[in-house]
Amino acid sequence: MNEKQKIEKATVDAFVRLFNEHEKQDYVVTEYSDAPDATCRNSSGQVIHVEVTLTEDRPGDLPWILGRFKERPGKNRIGSHLRGNVLEQLAKRLNDKINKRYGERAALVIRDSSGVDWDWEDIACDVQRMIEDKCNPFDMGIWVVNRTKTRLHRLT
Repeated sequence: MNEKQKIEKATVDAFVRLFNEHEKQDYVVTEYSDAPDATCRNSSGQVIHVEVTLTEDRPGDLPWILGRFKERPGKNRIGSHLRGNVLEQLAKRLNDKINKRYGERAALVIRDSSGVDWDWEDIACDVQRMIEDKCNPFDMGIWVVNRTKTRLHRLT
């Protein structure tokens, strides 16, 4: 597995575990693939297709977090703000994903890479407004898994 596939697998695995706890379900991953990144099935035979993306507080944070840069890009900038630069970066990720189709029962899972454990529900209404005029292919919701994979936030 390459680095991207490892990140996607870890994100899907965390999402399934947290989703099952949150929704009192028993989904298991039946296949890892690409577009969608995984297919999951529960004991009732229901399927969820999971597409993964990552977010970053500022452009260049992901390569820095992954150790590709010695210094954080833009490190002299003022700190991040959830309704500011973080939401702006999330909007770019959503625009990349929302125009594609992943089939019925699809969920978008966003892996948060921030060092701040944001309360993503605080911007759920902002996200809903951003996509209200678009055809949202994620009928199973748009979710955020925090960096430590311990919290699941539903945005739609």
